Amino acid sequence: MTAPPTPAELRTELERLVAIDLLGPSDPNEQLPGVRSPVREWYLVGMLAPMGTIVDPSRGDGDDLPGGGDDGGAPGPDDRPAKTVLFPSSAGFTAAVELSGGSLGVSASWGRYEKIDNRDSAATGAFERLWQRHPCGGTVSVPLVEGDLGPLKPDPLQPEVVVRGRCRRTPSCWLVTLFLVNEQLPAPSNIDERWLFQIELAAEAVDGSAVFVGVTWRCPISPRTLTESCGIWTCSTARRWSSRSGTVSLYMPSHLAAIRIGPRRSVRR
Repeated sequence: MTAPPTPAELRTELERLVAIDLLGPSDPNEQLPGVRSPVREWYLVGMLAPMGTIVDPSRGDGDDLPGGGDDGGAPGPDDRPAKTVLFPSSAGFTAAVELSGGSLGVSASWGRYEKIDNRDSAATGAFERLWQRHPCGGTVSVPLVEGDLGPLKPDPLQPEVVVRGRCRRTPSCWLVTLFLVNEQLPAPSNIDERWLFQIELAAEAVDGSAVFVGVTWRCPISPRTLTESCGIWTCSTARRWSSRSGTVSLYMPSHLAAIRIGPRRSVRR
C-alpha cells in the first residue's frame, strides 16, 4: 500500500502546479492554442514586453498589468489608467560581491513563442493554429570592472534580448546591477512572438565560490542607494521587494554562491 504524501510533499506539488498555471511552461517545447488565444492569456507572470509596449487604455478590467491594478497613477473613468502606462521590458537585481571576485557567469533564459500552422488536418477551432514554444538563453561572462556592463547577448539567435548593467566598486565590495532587457520592438501582428515568457536571470562566481555577501553588514551604503528600477516581477533571494514599483533591494543574511530571479530557487552554499 502506498503511503500518503507528507505535508511537505503536498506543498511542493501545490507550488509546482501553481507555477505551471501562472508562469509555465507545462513542457519546454509546449504548444498552445493559437487562434484568438494570446500566450499572455495563458500565463500571468514572468513576462517581458517588447520595448515601448503600452497598456491598452481601452481595457477597464484592471488586468492589463501583471498583478492587476493600475501602476500608472490614480485610475480615470471606468478604472482606466489616468496616464500612459508601459509594460515592463526589463528585469534585474543589484547585489554585493566580494572584492576578490574577478568575474561572474551570468545566465539568462526565456521562452519564445512562434505562431505556426497545426499539421493535424483534423484540428478545429482554436487549435487550427498553434503557439510553439522555443527555449532560449545562454551564459555570458561579466568582468568586475568599474562602469557600465553590456549589452551582452546570451543567445545569438535572438540578439535583441540582452544583458545590461553597471559595476561599482566600494571600499568593501563590488555593487553589481544586472538586467535582462527585451530590446525588440512591438510586432504589427502575432504580437506575442516578441514577448519573452518564463524569464530567468542568474549570476554566480565562475569557480562556484560564495562571493555574494550580505549588503547590510558589508556594504557602507544605505539600502535606498541600492534600489534599482528594473521592472522586476519576483526575486527568490530578496528579503524585501516590490513588484508593483519595479524595484528590488537584496538583503542577504550570509554568503551565497548564486543569485537568481525566476522560477527556480537560489543556491546556498
